[in-house]
Amino acid sequence: LPADLRATILAGRKIEQLSPQPHLAFWLAAAAAVAVLCVIGTSLHSPSENLWRVSRASYDEAALAFLGNDAPALGMTSPDYDKIVAWLKDQKAPTGDLPAKMSTLPSVGCQKIVVQGHNVSLICFVLAEGKLVHLFVVDQQALSDPPANNAPEFKQVQGWSTASWSDGRMSYLLATQAGPDALRQVL
Repeated sequence: LPADLRATILAGRKIEQLSPQPHLAFWLAAAAAVAVLCVIGTSLHSPSENLWRVSRASYDEAALAFLGNDAPALGMTSPDYDKIVAWLKDQKAPTGDLPAKMSTLPSVGCQKIVVQGHNVSLICFVLAEGKLVHLFVVDQQALSDPPANNAPEFKQVQGWSTASWSDGRMSYLLATQAGPDALRQVL
């Protein structure tokens, strides 16, 4: 081996100035700060507030459109109201409380629908004269302008008689083509 090999190798080496590298601890602290901010940001809102609230007019329009010609597609049919409620709960759909007079009506079936990201329950019943009446239930916080509490508002909308009310937790829309008197009899 040549005696100057070491000096030759060292002379050919490029000299680089070392710049300080950020420490792992700095990056871990930054990542932890971002994670904390994300958790705080998402915990400030309830899940229903993360969705856009729906105007009542848009909600009513979507609900009535689902009814079509008074023959909506039902996900479950049963004359047993308790089975209908159990099915809706399995579907993570709101159930609410039936008005006392409606609890005597025979049920036909139900469906879970989604209106602008909000779960809505539809429960169909048969009126005394054989016509159908449809009850939609949605979380009251889903509506930007929910109906008044415990005071039904009656309207006529495109051949449908409707009644809307809230109970402080849920909002309800009752619809039939049997006329407004049929709604008043079951509320």
